Amino acid sequence: GYLVSTGRLDLWLVATAGALGCNLGSVLAYEAGRHGGRPFVERYGRWLLLTTHDVDRAERFFGRYGGAAVIVGRLLP
Repeated sequence: GYLVSTGRLDLWLVATAGALGCNLGSVLAYEAGRHGGRPFVERYGRWLLLTTHDVDRAERFFGRYGGAAVIVGRLLP
């Protein structure tokens, strides 16, 4: 934002790069969860600072607030 305000970067290019990066990261995270799931976390979670306790808590949270949590998390900045 600062570099855009000084004129060193173009607003449209920065916004486009941010949007593409956000969506690409979301797709990669979704696919990792879809294909890896709990077995992936149990095997490699320690390298990502995740434990099975964290996954259990996340499952309980999304079981309770899933739809609303996704809307709030994805649509609000």
